[in-house]
Amino acid sequence: MFLCFKSVDQLLKTRDKILDEALRQLNEEGLDKVSIRSIAQALGISPGNLTYHFRNVDTIIQELYLELVRELDAGLQRMENATTVLTTLLELSEDNFFVFWKYRFILLDFIAITRRITEVRDHFRRLIAQRHFQFKFSIEHMIAEGLLKPEEVDGQYDKLILQSIILGNAWIPDAHIHFDDRSDAVVRFYADLFLGMIVPYLTEKGLAEYRTWLDKRPKLRYKSYRTDP
Repeated sequence: MFLCFKSVDQLLKTRDKILDEALRQLNEEGLDKVSIRSIAQALGISPGNLTYHFRNVDTIIQELYLELVRELDAGLQRMENATTVLTTLLELSEDNFFVFWKYRFILLDFIAITRRITEVRDHFRRLIAQRHFQFKFSIEHMIAEGLLKPEEVDGQYDKLILQSIILGNAWIPDAHIHFDDRSDAVVRFYADLFLGMIVPYLTEKGLAEYRTWLDKRPKLRYKSYRTDP
């Protein structure tokens, strides 16, 4: 029985090593250059051993996508018991940018991934509908708390949510175009752009909480990216 448990433990460790190495290669090399052979070679195992755990690269990508979603979901649980809703939302949003950066190949190659793996595309569509509902609930709560202004135009916050989702999905390709640096400061630069979208909607109470959070945040290295030819 001991040997059996040890074997299961070894299988799980091998599986985790495969995912870690695949993530590294996908982030550094891109979707087109990663194969079962390249991952197996880096790990010092046979391709057959690797396919025992994942039958092809697409199944690895799908699992990494689901890992990303699980990490994001774990962060969202912080909102359920938050006493300072706006501050928690700001902190969580910035943390999520670092989670996305950890799995950055997904956003860099997302069109190709969703064309190749329809399960990812379908799951993502359902996820966006769920996120829209969650964000709308948080917005309504912050309006009730006097942190956000009530809607001045019907659908105002629905548009803000969609704008946030689109920016959240597009910032990593933009970062790869405009920055050679891959430091945390770049991630914070885009998080700052994202979080700044809420400022026009904040009440005086909300602005005070926003400024308090901003003062505790590391100062940005980049004020803007270069736009000259």
